Amino acid sequence: MKKRTVSASLLLFAALLCFSGAAFYYNAVLGVIEAAVTVLLYLVYIRARIKNRSKIAKSVLSVSAPRVSGPAPNVLDVPLPACVIRLEDGEILWSNPAFSSITRRNTPRFEITIDSLAPDFSLKWLMEDKQECPADITLFDRTFRIVGTPARREDGTLSALLYWVDVTELTHLRGEIKMKRMLSCVVTLDNYDEVTKGLSENQKANFFAALDDRIYEYFRPMDAIFTKYERDRYLIMFEERYLKEFIDDKFSILEKVKALTGSSGLPATLSVGLGTDGENPAETLSFANLAMDMALSRGGDQVVVKNKLRYEFFGGKSKELEKRTKVKSRVMAGALRELMSGASLVLIMGHKQSDIDSIGAACGLMAMARKLGKKAYIVADTGHTSAAKLIDKLSQTREYSGVFIGAQTALLDADRETLLIIADTSRPELVESPELLQSVHRVAVIDHHRRAETYIDHAALTFHEPYASSSCELVTEILQHVIDRSDLLRVESEGLLAGIAMDTKGFSMHTGVRTFEAAAYLRDAGADTTNIKRMLQTDMESNLARHKIVSRAEVIREQVAIAVADIPVSRVTASQAADDLLSISDVQASFVISHLEDVEDYVHISGRSLGDINVQIIAEKLGGGGHQTIAGAQLKNLAVEECRERLVIAIDDYYNERG
Repeated sequence: MKKRTVSASLLLFAALLCFSGAAFYYNAVLGVIEAAVTVLLYLVYIRARIKNRSKIAKSVLSVSAPRVSGPAPNVLDVPLPACVIRLEDGEILWSNPAFSSITRRNTPRFEITIDSLAPDFSLKWLMEDKQECPADITLFDRTFRIVGTPARREDGTLSALLYWVDVTELTHLRGEIKMKRMLSCVVTLDNYDEVTKGLSENQKANFFAALDDRIYEYFRPMDAIFTKYERDRYLIMFEERYLKEFIDDKFSILEKVKALTGSSGLPATLSVGLGTDGENPAETLSFANLAMDMALSRGGDQVVVKNKLRYEFFGGKSKELEKRTKVKSRVMAGALRELMSGASLVLIMGHKQSDIDSIGAACGLMAMARKLGKKAYIVADTGHTSAAKLIDKLSQTREYSGVFIGAQTALLDADRETLLIIADTSRPELVESPELLQSVHRVAVIDHHRRAETYIDHAALTFHEPYASSSCELVTEILQHVIDRSDLLRVESEGLLAGIAMDTKGFSMHTGVRTFEAAAYLRDAGADTTNIKRMLQTDMESNLARHKIVSRAEVIREQVAIAVADIPVSRVTASQAADDLLSISDVQASFVISHLEDVEDYVHISGRSLGDINVQIIAEKLGGGGHQTIAGAQLKNLAVEECRERLVIAIDDYYNERG
């Protein structure tokens, strides 16, 4: 219960009486005179206060409801708690008995401020001439909705008459209805083909019987509706009240299912898509399917919760398994060829501060456009890129004369039939020109990064494979179905192979069978590995800066190395320093924090991992993203040390969630 507030006026008179007592000790006559004057002033004050309250009451009485028939009732006849406050400081000038009742007092409340009773109360909405408080106010365990309007008093001050409508039961009922809403949950076995390979029909039946039992037993306490509608997919519906239990449990169903293994000893993994906050069951199921698509595009073995506004991610700590087929590459190649053939102009754009992977993928798409006889340009800021050597080599060829253009030029050239291909990113805020992305109607996306909460959702074609090593690998697979090896320029094949080599750290990380097949195709197309080595070389100054960064590293959690650069460096230098830190014994993950050259107001964080620690989850906590082994983030308008503190907090959160 809140403490009763004593007005400042009463405190003042009490102080005067104390002074009178002190004066009486030294001079009895003077003390009596001071006490008499104090009492007289107090009586005058009480009379003025009563008169003022009477005047306020008359002002309130003058406010009448709209006349319907008979005499117009005044606001005092309304059986609602009401009070008048001064807007200047929120002091309560008058209140009715009903208001006194809700504040647990028998006498009217006045001469105290409204925020002493309700600390969450704000006067802003009254100043903005609104008639209803935007947020409900809790007062002594009751919830009220406040309505009122400001008015100017005779003395020129602004006041407001407020009505307090008790909505406690309504709020409780609304919460109950929300908790009883049905959620849609789609569960799928990520690696069906892998875990069932080599199993007999009887073994498959036993495996899926055990899988069904685990899923059913996990959801049974929620009184859920459970059905299996495909060989590896389940639909489950339960009340929203149980969602918090799932989150607190950290979705242990993911770990329970991993106890099931196939003939090769490979553990089974699940992906779970949860839809909530839909207007109807159909929309809720749609959210669940979108959440499932997001989970699968991020590598599976995780839970994604989708509501009207955003996604939430849980899990996703397992290593990704390569799950790609040449059928999909062939289908995507045919679809992209049709889009290019029907376009009046082809624009190819990567992410901001482009790298060799995005530029290499772009030059591969240029070769495809050239084969189809289409006019094409690459939209890139050549002044802020880590692929300057590749761009210089391309620009020296006749085919690439005038191909690299700026975003403003592309905006002027684009029309309704223009095709914009986004390479090496699927996040709209990271593309070279968000304005160009919004202006072009036909968009295709080719990306290998795990999908983030924001992504380009209006693309006519999306070739998104988080299991691929690089965007250059995906483009190379497309080219194999569209052009001949002889149609690739030597510098284009070298650019594609350099992009693969860069993102795989010399084919040592995040590689699969398809990665080496793509590299073999490019090598056969004329790519010279010596030229690629030269393309990836850095100057002496960058090497010295890289070694200096490594020398400043410190290890936390016994296996995570963090280094802070004391001078601005290039993105490549920061990435190479993070790679070098992984060569230190017992280090499983590394992060390099630095300002980037020629980029103001941003601090770049480059993360690398050997696989046991998911640096993508850590980067996402900082607004970034990437892969399980390669990720990054950029923080704006922050000091390097502050970024380091946030990174340490994100790492601690990751370890706490992992358990």
